[in-house]
Amino acid sequence: MRYASAYMRCLLVTPPMIQLNTPYPATAYLTGFLRQHQARLGLELAQADAALELFLRVFSHAGIQRVTIPSAASGTTVLISYRTATNQVQALAVPLRKG
Repeated sequence: MRYASAYMRCLLVTPPMIQLNTPYPATAYLTGFLRQHQARLGLELAQADAALELFLRVFSHAGIQRVTIPSAASGTTVLISYRTATNQVQALAVPLRKG
């Protein structure tokens, strides 16, 4: 069944505040299924993960700098370490500023 000659644009979004270590698979499965049939159905698909985008934005260098300790002396540096999905240790040195 073909609906129209123009493609319908569809964005599937994973909502924020879902645990990052247990990703919500529904949008990925649905996007995969629809991509198999996109030509027949006349779809143009895109997928976004708002939870991951929020995490990356908050824990970026600029995001960490915005979360400053008001009483910290200028020039104080905080070292933040974390593990990536592949279990590699990453470190981020963030100079604090009075806010």
